[in-house]
Amino acid sequence: IARINLADAYFENGIYDLALEEYQKSLAISGFKAFYVHNAIGKIYGILGQYDEAIHQFEMSLRFYRHFVEVYYNLGITYYHKGDFESAYSNFQEAIDVDPIYFWSYYGLGLIQEQHGHAREAIKLYQQTLSLNPEFSLAQDAIRRLEHIDLQKSLNEQ
Repeated sequence: IARINLADAYFENGIYDLALEEYQKSLAISGFKAFYVHNAIGKIYGILGQYDEAIHQFEMSLRFYRHFVEVYYNLGITYYHKGDFESAYSNFQEAIDVDPIYFWSYYGLGLIQEQHGHAREAIKLYQQTLSLNPEFSLAQDAIRRLEHIDLQKSLNEQ
């Protein structure tokens, strides 16, 4: 557990190479936390833009624990960044099935709707996010941005 804590500290401080090294070492000695370690390694690969390796690690995590809601969100956001919106959508939905109050999942669905130009649907999902976490600034900012764009469109149509 000490090695995992050290890896977590490296991760939180953005020292991804050392975090990755410590997480990988911990897999050999901490099989009972493998679901957590694979998820953490996947997050590092995602941050580094190595999406296929990130997906592999998240899938490994799910082999150890199928009800880890954060992994489904992480898969969703990774697929979103790859441009595979169908897979992103299904993983965000899976996260909601596992934990209906995990606000990040609704935020992820909002990102997909926004990406597809469905501003009103995106706003509804961001509002759902805020109903679960009223202080979530990313959702607040997204709503303001989309409402501003909608206002500009209305002014241009006049």
